[in-house]
Amino acid sequence: MLETRKLWMLYVLGGLVMLLSLTFHPVGEEAIYPISTLEMWQQNVWLIQLLYGGNVLHNPLLNWLMVPVAQLLGWTKVLVAARIVTIIATLATGVVLAWLVWHLSRERVLAALSALSFLSFFDVLCYHGWLGYADPTFGFFIFSAVATLWVATQENRRWLLLVSVIAINLGFLAKAQTAYVFYATAIFVLLFRRDARAFLLHPLSVVLLLMAFSFPFAWYGLLPSGHAQGGRMADEILAKLAGIGLLDYLRKLVAYPLEVLLGLFPVAWLAAWLLFRQRTQLLRSAPAWLHTGGWMALFMLLPYWLAPQSGIRYLIPAYPIFALFAAGIVWQAGPDWLERSRRWILFVLGLQALLFTVLFPYYQDHYRGKNYLDTAQDVLLLTQGHALYSNDSTASGLNVVMYLDVLRYPQQAVQFPPAQWTDGYALARTTDATLGRVVKTYRLGADDVVLHCRGGACPSKSD
Repeated sequence: MLETRKLWMLYVLGGLVMLLSLTFHPVGEEAIYPISTLEMWQQNVWLIQLLYGGNVLHNPLLNWLMVPVAQLLGWTKVLVAARIVTIIATLATGVVLAWLVWHLSRERVLAALSALSFLSFFDVLCYHGWLGYADPTFGFFIFSAVATLWVATQENRRWLLLVSVIAINLGFLAKAQTAYVFYATAIFVLLFRRDARAFLLHPLSVVLLLMAFSFPFAWYGLLPSGHAQGGRMADEILAKLAGIGLLDYLRKLVAYPLEVLLGLFPVAWLAAWLLFRQRTQLLRSAPAWLHTGGWMALFMLLPYWLAPQSGIRYLIPAYPIFALFAAGIVWQAGPDWLERSRRWILFVLGLQALLFTVLFPYYQDHYRGKNYLDTAQDVLLLTQGHALYSNDSTASGLNVVMYLDVLRYPQQAVQFPPAQWTDGYALARTTDATLGRVVKTYRLGADDVVLHCRGGACPSKSD
């Protein structure tokens, strides 16, 4: 039989290996939050997220959380600060999941298995669980809101409902209005339970929930560009609903659940196989809370599955619900399946160790990662203290600029080129005659970063 202590030891082991990512170079668009946090700190601007000096109209909670970590480590470690916040959010999500499962089942082993199932999801353990994106922090607050809401309805604790309201609004501040889609889905499913319905429809509960859903309006009213920010964020969501060709849409309907299932390897795979083999038997004997979790998982998946455009990382707030349901199904199947789940989790932990110590460092050294730092160092050598700007918002351009910012710190972070400038250098994704003469083009993976110069800063033709 599985032991709670051993499961938590594996949980800690996965978190410790995840810390190896603190030495990695930036991945994808990971530089956005390090750049914006450094700029906000330098300019003492806290309500709007800055990038190259401009307002990108996104919510700033992750930036706020990064500031004390960057202060402690030093601002040259701002990427490390982003990843530390992400890893803490990921590990804290698993702990909240264990707390929820304990309150639902009173089974300590199942609570620990649920947390470990979440952490060992391939997409969490080996990728999105450590990347310095907003999604894990977004997911932590949303799931904390759902978990406290669920326990509040079960134990008739209105103070937990207040905690839930605070948590969902923090989720919104971490990223976007879609936080309320997950929250509303949880409320919708819980309303099918008589005890939960009586609690949630109580006048005081209704007032608290209205406070949750009205918070974005208060937030946008506080911001100097609130109307524009609310519109921009809504437009980004609506863009995912834009129509695509029928054949492309059918491909997406088939591919998306497969992509999700791949990201939820291994425990979700075991649960899917068990449901395929023993669905009637397992579901008939399952407790009511497991049925509730299954419906929540399904209804949280559906909007992203049916939307013409969506990615797996948008589902991160639902990952703990998937883990709860998957672990519960494996638990229902008995000790042999629990032991199989442990062995598969050990396999993924071994894969994580191989990926973090060998494969990913090799990839970054030989293809994409270290070349961002090398490019930034070369740009500094060529520009030699002249004014330096950038209008390159591609992933490669952002990663180079992030290294420029930390290498030049405490100088002002790189900004957009001003309307009028006569001497200096500017980075762009392509050759742009309006920025001046091309000094050098850097090939970074499949992307280019082009350095331009103007005026007296330009090197002589013979250089």
